[in-house]
Amino acid sequence: VSTLPLEGGSARLGCDGTTSASLAKAGEGNDHGPQAPGTAWKELIASLEVGLTLVGLLSFTDPPKDSAAEAVQALAKLGVETKVLTGDNELVTAKVCREVGIPVTKVVVGSEVDALSDDALLPLAIESTVFARLSPSQKQRLVRVLRSTGTIVGFLGDGINDAPALR
Repeated sequence: VSTLPLEGGSARLGCDGTTSASLAKAGEGNDHGPQAPGTAWKELIASLEVGLTLVGLLSFTDPPKDSAAEAVQALAKLGVETKVLTGDNELVTAKVCREVGIPVTKVVVGSEVDALSDDALLPLAIESTVFARLSPSQKQRLVRVLRSTGTIVGFLGDGINDAPALR
């Protein structure tokens, strides 16, 4: 499979002689929720960059459950602060947090976590509510840093990659 630059996206040449193109630039529209990248295909004849036929749009959405906002409110009434640690995109994550009532004070991404010592990370971990584009080890590190203050930290993961942070 080869990837070629294409205005507004990229084209991929498959082993079967077909070409597909992604016409939407990654990241555009992320702060508004779901994206709809365009896709196209063409049998390989001559140029990959002209004559593509738009065959459809793809849209991905994973809305929060209806009960999520109520659960966040109930936890807040009990004095529990909710923080979100995810591997997902920071703009979409912040939007979902706002939808369910989690205040978005500051969004921290994984590369920022990696750039800081534990001592420098601690105040950021305390003051921030949204952590995005995190690897499992970065999630684990944030949980450990928050626990180092004596704070009780609960962590709910939805996949096997969250197991390190659950220990």
